[in-house]
Amino acid sequence: MDNDNNNPNGGLLSGGTDPQGAEGNPEGVLSGGGEGGNEAPKDLPENDDDRDGDGKEGEGDKPKSEPKAPEAYEAFNTPEGFTVDETAFTEFSALAKDLDLSQESAQRLVDYQVKFMQEQQAKLDAYAANEVKTWKEETGKAFTKEEIADAVKGFKSAPQEVQNMLAACGFDNNKSFVEFFMHVGRSIKEDKFETGKPSGGEKKTAANVLYPELN
Repeated sequence: MDNDNNNPNGGLLSGGTDPQGAEGNPEGVLSGGGEGGNEAPKDLPENDDDRDGDGKEGEGDKPKSEPKAPEAYEAFNTPEGFTVDETAFTEFSALAKDLDLSQESAQRLVDYQVKFMQEQQAKLDAYAANEVKTWKEETGKAFTKEEIADAVKGFKSAPQEVQNMLAACGFDNNKSFVEFFMHVGRSIKEDKFETGKPSGGEKKTAANVLYPELN
């Protein structure tokens, strides 16, 4: 059946009749006509050279600020008795320069580090002192005065360097070390008075007692 409104040029979607009966518009907006919508803006920039990554103009033209870090850092101030390792100074200087720190700002970081280290050392010293105090109390309860006297004798027979090292660490109050030197002191005493009179030989030391084969 023929349709009087047959449009050989096609409709908007199916290529059939124009539902509005419009004439002079053979193609639809979606099917090929391409008409409609706003016109493209004119006078667009020929290229994007005048815009930065954010689409803003002129941002790349701002001058950069002058670096704050010196060409080379001077020696940093530290408390008396506190020495700075040369390697640590070199590494810290490189880090400070990379962060663009001025001499004053870098010095502030050094001051903070020194303060932190001093606080940590004070905590360690307090802990060690408390530990030695506990050792001394335990040892005093574990041994008699005579046994401690024997331990002192054995301790005094050790080389001076050994005595200094143990005393510096507080081990001269440790129960295990006191017991060890008590046996050394007794061995020295028994050897000296074995016959009821001093032996005519050389005075024995802790090494002589522990390693008699070396005598």
